[in-house]
Amino acid sequence: MSEDVGLRVGLFRSKDFVTGVLFAAVGFWFAFTGADYGIGSARRMGPGYFPVVIGGALCLVGLGLILRTSLTRLPRDPTPRLHVWPLFFLTASVVAFGLTINRFGLAVACSACVLLAGAAGSATRWKETVIVALVMTAFSALVFVEFLGLPMRLWR
Repeated sequence: MSEDVGLRVGLFRSKDFVTGVLFAAVGFWFAFTGADYGIGSARRMGPGYFPVVIGGALCLVGLGLILRTSLTRLPRDPTPRLHVWPLFFLTASVVAFGLTINRFGLAVACSACVLLAGAAGSATRWKETVIVALVMTAFSALVFVEFLGLPMRLWR
């Protein structure tokens, strides 16, 4: 009996259970907010059709994970600890791109984004990260400015 209680308490600390709850919550949110738009039909899809269908599918996957986790008798699988610094650097890379694209241009924004994202890894090799930043900057300039003709400056 005490083993059963331990498994039930450990259920809420299981990675699959937490993943299922997150999937179900995000899916429900997308389906709920997408329902405010015109859904339409499968033949004539409205702007809310895709968020409702994908949100509903994600919610079903989450509920399936929750159900599977609660019905199986697996040993405790504790959730991994949250690594704050990688999360910080990845968020900072996206924010830095948004803040620097208009003021400094595409080259600086793309380079800053890649370098900050590279700092998120624990085994970052800075020489390789700089090379990736240069290649991504050149590729972005070639695709977005030259080929697509988007009105972006490379430098400001």
